[in-house]
Amino acid sequence: VRYDASAGNIASSTIDGRTYGGVVEIYSNSATARTVTLASDTYTTSGANSHFHVIADGNSPGDVTIDGATNNPAVNIGGNLDFTGTGTASEAITSGSGTWTVTGNVDFTGGTYTASTNNTLAMNGASKTITSNSQSLENFSITGGSVSNADALTVAGNYNLSSGTFTHGADVNVVLLGDAVNIASGATFTKATATGILIMDGLSDDQWFEDLNGTKQDLGSVQIGQSPGTTKLKSDFSASSLTIASGDTFETHGWEVDISGNIDCQGTCDFDLTDVVPSNEGDGTIVTFGGNWTMSATGTFVPSTTSRVEPDGTADQTVTTGGKAFWDFYSNNAGGTDTVDDVIISGAFDVDGALTVNDGELDLETNDPATDVEGNISITSGAELNASSTGSFNAAGSWDNNGTFTANSGTVTFDSADTGE
Repeated sequence: VRYDASAGNIASSTIDGRTYGGVVEIYSNSATARTVTLASDTYTTSGANSHFHVIADGNSPGDVTIDGATNNPAVNIGGNLDFTGTGTASEAITSGSGTWTVTGNVDFTGGTYTASTNNTLAMNGASKTITSNSQSLENFSITGGSVSNADALTVAGNYNLSSGTFTHGADVNVVLLGDAVNIASGATFTKATATGILIMDGLSDDQWFEDLNGTKQDLGSVQIGQSPGTTKLKSDFSASSLTIASGDTFETHGWEVDISGNIDCQGTCDFDLTDVVPSNEGDGTIVTFGGNWTMSATGTFVPSTTSRVEPDGTADQTVTTGGKAFWDFYSNNAGGTDTVDDVIISGAFDVDGALTVNDGELDLETNDPATDVEGNISITSGAELNASSTGSFNAAGSWDNNGTFTANSGTVTFDSADTGE
């Protein structure tokens, strides 16, 4: 079916909401701008080849606009949603607040998609792509099938992966600005295979992330914020690397954070491990990471009395403290030999809870940090604590050495005010 607006605008009373069995074309070859207004109905194109095309074959300024904002229709497209005009005029859609569901590909190249407040673009096709052409969506949902982004994707509202698979494009960023980032149980998020970054930027300071899978999805390279913004957890969280941008906040609310690579808290970042309501887990955050830990000296790190930071890589790791205190620190590097199992501390090393060296070597000798441990110190069999030759080492709790303690030429001062340590 072709709705031809070449001779004039098309009213909503003419383009009625119904089920179409084939391709629907909104067309004009006029040099005058035309508007086609959708009714407050449901529009359905049924079948995988039932595409919805907006076609401006005229010359500028003969643009063609689909107006969904006036009556807020629901649109269900069995095939592709695409701008396919060949003229110098352009195509445009203003969505309205209804949901547009597309089973085929979405390609906004050559035109403009203006997502109205509360609009949702949903995709559910197998092996489909979205090309947003630098245009922001409102809400975006994957409700089945397998979908990937062909170019950079920005979602101003909520992101919901309720079923199926979303594959982050290899070299392009996905930016999520809304209040909710949800991954349902059984849904799959496939991380970018190259330089693509997942940026979660809670502009309202109230963005909540939740992954309901038993095994959490590896989100790839994750950046918290573009300054300022706040992202909060409602579940455990897994990624290949984590960067908290300067001016941005990441609140764990007691949920676990598992990073296979580096954690980098930059500038005036805020990394908050406090286990507080709402939506908190209640048993304290454990942060595990397989790469390096870099904490800015001007940033904020807030451990809770139930939190633990655990380097657990298989190669040497450097922990740059930025002068920030940990609560429990659990050194657990599983490198296969003595040359690749070091956790190297750089900067003042303050542990307000317990210090455990469970595996590998905790290296205080390379950078000679001042070390102050308020809780108990435990060295497990097979593990090593390599002390600084020149840096101070104060211990206020008990000392339990079942592994190797290398004193070098340093001194450990036991400064507990309590008896029985």
